Amino acid sequence: MWNLRKGKLNGALAFLKIGHHGSVNATPWGQTQAANKGELLAILDAILPVGSKAKAKAVVSTERGRFETIPRSDLLAEIGRRVANTKTYATEFKQAGIANSNVPKFAKFEKASFDKPQPLRIDLERMLGSEGFVDLEIDA
Repeated sequence: MWNLRKGKLNGALAFLKIGHHGSVNATPWGQTQAANKGELLAILDAILPVGSKAKAKAVVSTERGRFETIPRSDLLAEIGRRVANTKTYATEFKQAGIANSNVPKFAKFEKASFDKPQPLRIDLERMLGSEGFVDLEIDA
């Protein structure tokens, strides 16, 4: 989409859908080549600039289970730098008395980003007592 519609997408968005629960195969992120990572950051900078943080909001439907690449925690941490409604799940879990080890595959996929602000995540919100959904209000 970026390559086809770069001219129209080159500005802050009111809404950004993160592909397939934040997976590596739908929202490109974490490429090993520095050039690709630079391009990916440029795309995020264009459509969800860090300076937009005061207005931008996000919720991600996530569940680590059958597919190890869902979600990409480093991608969610990067988006967390760019949106206003974030949680630092390391702090939230500590306050709730929930061990990090309860998070599926924590050591392999979550540990590096768990103490960074992230958009609201359905999987972690459920563990904190949510009913399995998160409301999001977008200001006009």
